[in-house]
Amino acid sequence: MYIDECLKDKISYCNLYQYLKFEHEILYSTENAFILKIVKLNIYVVDCIDSEVEKVKIQIENYKAIYITTWNDKLYQLMKSKFKYACKCYQAIYNGEKIKNNGNLMHLKQEDLEYVKKTYNKGEDAKEVEYGFKENNILGYYENGVLIGFVGRHFDHSIGMLYVKEEYRRKGYGSLILKLTYSFFEDQLPFTQIIIDNIASLNLHKKLDCNFGKKYVYWMCN
Repeated sequence: MYIDECLKDKISYCNLYQYLKFEHEILYSTENAFILKIVKLNIYVVDCIDSEVEKVKIQIENYKAIYITTWNDKLYQLMKSKFKYACKCYQAIYNGEKIKNNGNLMHLKQEDLEYVKKTYNKGEDAKEVEYGFKENNILGYYENGVLIGFVGRHFDHSIGMLYVKEEYRRKGYGSLILKLTYSFFEDQLPFTQIIIDNIASLNLHKKLDCNFGKKYVYWMCN
């Protein structure tokens, strides 16, 4: 099956490893394509070889999908105009040092939630923050009780949302927070997705000894 072939590339398909841990349904599976539905999140996870794109597109159009993610550029180009938001991302696994939490990284405090919502508020981000806070997936880095920055685990369990307050930037906090976060969520593969025009995040993850996949991962959502 095609899904088994994809899983041989653990870096490019690192998010697929995570999705398979969630409750899911295999809606379509052949030697050249697959479609999974992640039940709780209503994410449709899709991939295929190029010659199967039209067939897979017809299958997907039968579903009422809020989120679709794929690694196939041709499918993405054909479908992205049908969605309110679409993006192309690098995908990487953190392969660097895991450091013990010094006690400063913790679940975000209730009093800092509004600040995070105001700061991280584009597109689907506001929903991400609400969901992440409810699921204890938004972390704050504090020193002497003061919030220095925050980071989160997205609904698909990729690590992201990193933000360091301006007055604390260029002091190593971004790297420190990410290293601590990849250790904090020990129950999963330490992976991230970086929108391709986010050069600052890309450069930071390169410095952190991340292994990047050979394929882009694409998101579409309504």
